[in-house]
Amino acid sequence: MIVQSTHLIGLWNNLFRDNLSSKIPYSIVAIPAGAGIVSLAVLFTQAAVRLAQRAKLGGARYETPAPDGPAKPQPTVASHRERRALLKFQVSRLLLCTLLLALSVATAVAGKSEGEAHFLNLSLIAVYAYTSGLSFTSIVHQQFSASLERHVSFLLLTTWIAYAYRDIWPLATYTLVPADTSDGWILWVELSALTLAGIVVPLTAPRRHIPVGREASELSPEQTASPLSLVTYAFLEKFILNASRMADCPLDKLPPLADYDRTDYMVKRSFQTLDPFVGKHQRGLLFGLLYVFRSEYLLLTIVYAIRVATRFLSPIGLFQLLKYVETGGAHATIRPWVWIAWLSLGPLISQGAMSFYIFLASRARVQAGAMLTQLVYNHALRVRMKADVDSSHTEEPSTNRSSSTSKNFSGKLFTLATNDIENLLEGRDFLQILFAPIQIGGCIVFLYLLLGWSAFVGLAGMIIVWPIPGYFVAWMQKIQRERMRLMDARVQEISETVTIIRMIKLFAWEERTAERINEKRQAELKGIFKFKFVLLLSANVNFVIPMLVMLFTFFTYTVIMKEELTASRVYSAIAIFDTLSSNVSACMRLFPVMVQAKVSLERISNFLQQTELIDEFAAPALHSPVAARDDVIGIRDTTFAWSEQGSEHSESTPTTRSFGLRIDEVTFEQGNVNLVVGPTGSGKTALLLALLGEMHAIPDSPASYIGLPRSRGVAYVPQESWILSDTIKANILFGSPYVEERYQQVIQQCGLEHDLGLFDYGDETEVGERGLTLSGGQKARVSLARAVYSSAETLLLDDVFAALDVHTARWIVEKCLKGDIVRGRTVILVTHNVAVVEGVASHVVSLGQDGRIAHQGKWSRVLQEDAALSQELDVERKELAADMEDASGVGDTETKQSATSGQGKLVPPEEISQGHVSRRTVSAYLSDIGGRHPVVFWGSITFGLLICQTVNVVQLYWLGYWAQQYEDNQQSSVPVSFYLGVYFGLIVLDYIPRWSSFITYLFGIMRASEKIHTSLIQSILHAALRWLDTTPTSRIIARCTQDIQSIDGPLSETLYNAYDTTISLLIMFAAIVTVAPIFSVVGAISAVLGGWWGQIYLKAQLPVKREMSRTRAPILGHLSTTLSGLVSIRAYGAQEHFIQKSYLKLDDYTRATRTFYNLNRWIALRFDILSTIFAASLATYLVYGPGARAAATGFVLDQALAFSNTVLWWVRLVNDVEIHSMSNSLERVEQYVHIEHEATPTSAGIPPAYWPASGSLRVENLSARYSADGPRVLHDISFEVKSGERVGIVGRTGSGKSSLALSLLRLILTEGQVYYDGILTDSINLDALRSKITIIPQTPELLSGTLRQNLDPFSEFDDAVLNDALRASGLFSIQSTEGEGHITLDTQISSGGGNLSVGQRQILALARAIARQSKLLILDEATSAIDYDTDTIIQRSLRGTVSKDTTVLTIAHRLQTIMDADKVLVLDSGRVAEFGSPAELLRNNDGLFSALVNESRDRDTLRAIADKSTDA
Repeated sequence: MIVQSTHLIGLWNNLFRDNLSSKIPYSIVAIPAGAGIVSLAVLFTQAAVRLAQRAKLGGARYETPAPDGPAKPQPTVASHRERRALLKFQVSRLLLCTLLLALSVATAVAGKSEGEAHFLNLSLIAVYAYTSGLSFTSIVHQQFSASLERHVSFLLLTTWIAYAYRDIWPLATYTLVPADTSDGWILWVELSALTLAGIVVPLTAPRRHIPVGREASELSPEQTASPLSLVTYAFLEKFILNASRMADCPLDKLPPLADYDRTDYMVKRSFQTLDPFVGKHQRGLLFGLLYVFRSEYLLLTIVYAIRVATRFLSPIGLFQLLKYVETGGAHATIRPWVWIAWLSLGPLISQGAMSFYIFLASRARVQAGAMLTQLVYNHALRVRMKADVDSSHTEEPSTNRSSSTSKNFSGKLFTLATNDIENLLEGRDFLQILFAPIQIGGCIVFLYLLLGWSAFVGLAGMIIVWPIPGYFVAWMQKIQRERMRLMDARVQEISETVTIIRMIKLFAWEERTAERINEKRQAELKGIFKFKFVLLLSANVNFVIPMLVMLFTFFTYTVIMKEELTASRVYSAIAIFDTLSSNVSACMRLFPVMVQAKVSLERISNFLQQTELIDEFAAPALHSPVAARDDVIGIRDTTFAWSEQGSEHSESTPTTRSFGLRIDEVTFEQGNVNLVVGPTGSGKTALLLALLGEMHAIPDSPASYIGLPRSRGVAYVPQESWILSDTIKANILFGSPYVEERYQQVIQQCGLEHDLGLFDYGDETEVGERGLTLSGGQKARVSLARAVYSSAETLLLDDVFAALDVHTARWIVEKCLKGDIVRGRTVILVTHNVAVVEGVASHVVSLGQDGRIAHQGKWSRVLQEDAALSQELDVERKELAADMEDASGVGDTETKQSATSGQGKLVPPEEISQGHVSRRTVSAYLSDIGGRHPVVFWGSITFGLLICQTVNVVQLYWLGYWAQQYEDNQQSSVPVSFYLGVYFGLIVLDYIPRWSSFITYLFGIMRASEKIHTSLIQSILHAALRWLDTTPTSRIIARCTQDIQSIDGPLSETLYNAYDTTISLLIMFAAIVTVAPIFSVVGAISAVLGGWWGQIYLKAQLPVKREMSRTRAPILGHLSTTLSGLVSIRAYGAQEHFIQKSYLKLDDYTRATRTFYNLNRWIALRFDILSTIFAASLATYLVYGPGARAAATGFVLDQALAFSNTVLWWVRLVNDVEIHSMSNSLERVEQYVHIEHEATPTSAGIPPAYWPASGSLRVENLSARYSADGPRVLHDISFEVKSGERVGIVGRTGSGKSSLALSLLRLILTEGQVYYDGILTDSINLDALRSKITIIPQTPELLSGTLRQNLDPFSEFDDAVLNDALRASGLFSIQSTEGEGHITLDTQISSGGGNLSVGQRQILALARAIARQSKLLILDEATSAIDYDTDTIIQRSLRGTVSKDTTVLTIAHRLQTIMDADKVLVLDSGRVAEFGSPAELLRNNDGLFSALVNESRDRDTLRAIADKSTDA
């Protein structure tokens, strides 16, 4: 075997030498002529095919296009510019071909060439004449230019290769001479011209723009860049120079997006394969992606094959060069500079191929990311809105809750759209794993040629230990699944917290909420620690396997085979072992990535295949679908459930509730107003959703149908208004064309004229996320205006009057519902305010408590049949009469934060840092990792890494020193066991500190991840209300998901690898300089040039990365907005409009991301070139300079090769640390840690333990505003309330009632004094104050979990107290004690109370407040969505159950609600108009309150109530 190995190497060398010593074969001169014949044949074939196609089409060869045919696209400025640039190169090539033809003719005429040279010259005359003709034709006939230019380039390149083999290659040998030297100077002129025409021009000529998809307004430089510019990324240099001179680089300054990167084109390209509802032939998601990117992966395979093949050039060059040094050049046939070129250009070509591979893979990654994000978005538009409780047994879900589709749905969907898609895309490099066996096989073959059969011993050792990584992969996959589940739970908790953060602040639950989130975070961190620990074990296996293979191979070669080591063999083998090690390392690095990608692939596939969809998209069920009719509006013989699972369960459990809407037949009158009434929780909202197709329909008979004329348009107004984070005008138009007259009519009829006048920017004012700057009444009227303005013939209005005072509601009825815009359209109106719509509704549908139609028909007939409805109407008439005088105008005089602040844009653009990552951010993160003793922490890690890298270099030196002993001594006198023992000891010494350093670092990053997440959550929970109002939740969620994931994973890993690689580079450079000190100068020059490039790169890349991060949040915000208004979007049929908006947001993100990845390639290639120059100059110095021994030369060259390979990795890591991780994630999280916060608790702010002993309240000169630069909304309010008094607060809509409640809790900026139980509230910590005051806001918020957890989130009360609170709130009065709809403490509540009606949520919020038993209770329109009977029961119950020393402040529009109060506070424009007992105020005949009562139709009843309460 030894002999065979030696013979194989010798045969390789001798074969090379024989080739050099023999004559150049005669056949080489025929290559250009043969290529010309092939080209001519191909052209004739193409022409014949084209003529045959024309003949087949009917011989219309000279016909012109019909006038009505597709118009030819008009030339643009960009196309003219492209044409001029191409023409320059075409003319240049024609001139060069003409010059070559002239030179060939001159040579033939001169008669200097003979024999084969003469034949070559004659053939070249024909070839050059042919190429000249083709070049001229390509200029004249542009339609054929691309094809003809390819032929010209092929012929000229072929000719150049023939000349290079005959006349250039001999210069690299000691034995050959150029074959055409007889031509003299003409030869070199011809070669120069041929090089320009055949190589330079094809490589530098711009490529033609081939448009795909829609026409772009501006061309991307990538699409027209020349091949050389494309592979060197020179097309970016203009942008880089411009960006490096700017402090910030906005999105519109980035290179334009290429046609093939646009989302609309990618959707068109891929959805036939990926979307199960678009394509006919469906593949799995993985195979679908591979099919879509089949051409990209074919090209990637070719490029990576080049990468694999060229990795062996450097070891070959090193072997031959060291052999040359060992022998002193004896018997050498190839000059050493050739091997220096192999040694240095091999890594450059290999890394260049890898760089182009990454370029192609990154482009495919960005495209696939946009495809998958849009795929998830489009599929989310089909998801059924159901409550996210287990078993899916639900009642009436909210129609605008993003969390109402499945358990943890919002958290899961955000995770899918961010982490899962990211993980899946990271698995794009599976080709590297597929090529691993080929690379390993090549390494083994090379080692066999060097070291004989000992290479197979190393291979056997590798095969034996290979199952170990497979075990780790399976282990990591299991851990990753659990880790993603825990991440879903945390993200869901955060999403819910951000949604209800106002309620959390009202109840002072910040710290307890932070504890709940922290529990989820701790569980997630345990999963992360397990994953990283297994990853550490896997990395150690990755480190050990190549080292053991090398140890076993050298042991076999020296001890068993008794062979001598030489420097050429040792360092060539080491280079191959490095290749083997990097290959194994890449596989081990990719295995966990593939595991994460596989898990995420399964999760995305499950979402696409298993998520329950609305019936329109659902798979065929066991029963036949319900027929859809367009000629009627109604339902017949159909049962509805909130989900398919819910319809399969006939019984409910104590923790679930099964609600069904059972419709025998209901028909609505078209062209009129139809009224839907019924008690709270009877299914009124469900009826509207059933018509819209949102509920799962089960036919009860063959005659079943659902009728809704969607073709004529449908508009829907949910009870909880869905408002876009946009301007008021955009919310009303909702994508419809703007018609001035119609728009102004809608504004007037919906009572918005006065409101718009309060805003400095009118209807161009941004309203913030979920309409935060609007009052409840304003949101309801904007939502109504959207429906009225639309062209829909059918309007479904769900209790639009709940948030309006009676006068405004009456205005809407008289001006809007009876107005000319609504007249003739079908209106289906759900309401509790029956008296308000009396006279406008012609048809009434009354629902019973069991989800069935109780009565339906004309207004008068239903009143006769339904005694309860008739009685309710009588009561409401009295209420209406009492309340109609509550306001003299329509609209709000008080608006929130930005109403009169002059800020047209409420939500500011996302803050983007400039320059490098701040030193504060970096030092804070390093300090968090280091803990309490950062010097000791980082010192121990640095010491361990220094030992590792030093020992690693010593290992290589020791092997060379060992090989040198065979040159200086006899083989028998070399103690092999000693050298092997020392080498094994060095391996162990390298392994131990490497392990301990990473373990230490792992504990540090876990500590930092926990601290950073805790700081972020604490900062958000304690943020000022103004900051929360102006910050979209999508930005907050993005920082809690993507940015935290980056800190947990890529940032911590990249930082460690960058630190380790930095130390490695320093040690390698020190070793090189030690052997060749002169190269400290070369190293310094390289460092200066590299630093200059790096600075330019960083200046350009940092703003690009920040734009990339900034453009990501709008994608998540759009997804969140879509989910929250999914029912409305589907009702309006606006899916396509929102899909197009998604395209635009994805295009912005793609534009930044593509530029980011391309800039990475630009700097990487330039550092490759720099390292190549360094290695080549070092090798030249060692070979041609002062003589050095082969061992020293091999050691330095091996270090130089390792240095050149490592420096690229180092650049990538350092850039990733600052750009990809710190500026992207850490910096963004740091921004949200340092925001505007509320007052921090202090020890001085802790109230006495007895406080509050009473509910007394004294307010002196209280003024308030929502922001420091905003107007006052309260003006010098003063009043006093004794403990136990019940105070009613009344006033027109927007008079400051809710603002007063917020100011008492110090949620807005206040001036003046408020004394609660004798203590100034300004002197008390906010958490202590708010925990002792209970407020029930008009819009109640509930948490996901059981009812018990909602009433008592922190387990402070027993069940008896909670049940008493439920009874006092009136819940038991609206449900039977038994039955499938019965709500108990164990009933599951979805996030935000999505499986309950708004009225039920208000009742539960009231019960929660009663259970707290605070001394001060504030009710802010707490029963606005509850029917009158239930409201009466609640008010009576409150009077009897609330303790006598509890002060109750009741904000209400209904006078009857507060007529028996001890005192009444009348507000007007933020000021106290009157304050006193009802009887006292009634005695003042000129007072506002007295006027309200006196002008009421029921004034005697109201006065009687007031007198009775006074007597009591």
